[in-house]
Amino acid sequence: MIKFIAMSSDNVNVAINSNSNSNCTDSIAYDWSFVCTYKQMDDDDQDTMYQLQLANAFKIETWDDDVVNKTCQDLYGRLRTQQPEALKRLAVGVAGCPAIQFLVHLFCPELATRPDDYSETLFRILFKFETFDLWHRCLGELLEQGVISEASLTAVLDSLR
Repeated sequence: MIKFIAMSSDNVNVAINSNSNSNCTDSIAYDWSFVCTYKQMDDDDQDTMYQLQLANAFKIETWDDDVVNKTCQDLYGRLRTQQPEALKRLAVGVAGCPAIQFLVHLFCPELATRPDDYSETLFRILFKFETFDLWHRCLGELLEQGVISEASLTAVLDSLR
């Protein structure tokens, strides 16, 4: 099932495509079934829509650190098990991102020198505004098909440069 979530200045509209392929039998509390549209909104609405879509992805109405942390751990575990090389590429890509390097060096210098050891922390950074739409697509592929496509993985890595 694919949901397109869009927002105008007046309201939020949700359209559901009922042609779903629901082979996914996992218990991870992550809703990958919608297309992120927050970057297509007017500048004034992007942050609000990002927050709504991020909460929707984690299946929460109000922010809940426990739910988000558990879901991130589950997603990370799935990726680590099913695509360890993709995880390694993502960790190195995130650690090497110029916009993130400053913060990494300032607050967590060990991340810069040993990204593989901190790949779960780096994994979580992909939920940031700039990459969430691309990362969300990758997670959908992982949960639906068991593998992230090279094209989607490359799109995320390219966005970090």
